[in-house]
Formats: sequence, C-alpha cells, structure tokens
Amino acid sequence: MRLHYAHQYEEGGKRHLVLVTDRPIGGREAVRDARTLEYDVTTIFLEVPAEEGSKEKGKGQFVAGMKLGLDKEKKKLVIEGYATEPIRLTEVHRTK
Repeated sequence: MRLHYAHQYEEGGKRHLVLVTDRPIGGREAVRDARTLEYDVTTIFLEVPAEEGSKEKGKGQFVAGMKLGLDKEKKKLVIEGYATEPIRLTEVHRTK
C-alpha cells in the first residue's frame, strides 16, 4: 500500500491526523471492472490528546472505499464515499 497523504494539526487541545492510502482491491472486483474501482482510497481520521502522557482516550474513523476529487470553482477537496458507513474508532491511545 502507498501512503498518498498525511497531515497533522493541533486544534482545541487535540492532535488531528489524516492519512490517505490505497484501498485493497480483490481479484474478483478487478476482473468485474466494477464501479467500486473508482473508490480506490482508504482514509483514516484520528483525534488524540495533544498533551503527551495524557490518559484521555482519542477517537477516529476508518473509511474504506472513497473517491477524492477537487472542486475547482470552490477550490475545495471533495470526498465521496461508496455507500459504506465509516468504522468508528473509540479508544485511540497516544503512545511513544
């Protein structure tokens, strides 16, 4: 898998991380040339305490099967999911 994008920033006492990587595509899906092939990335959003050593739990989302695009008029990233709910990550811990 390739890491396409990684970004982190701090806001409101939290450290936010965004990771975008390839989505695994199985042989049957590739042979069928399904519409799902357009949704070829996985995105992970994490929110953890900014303070190192904090006992507070973080949270996040794991979204497989997304398509990224660019709205040139609005100059914004457009994210489209393929009819799947994100997997909620409820106990994200910061470690060294």
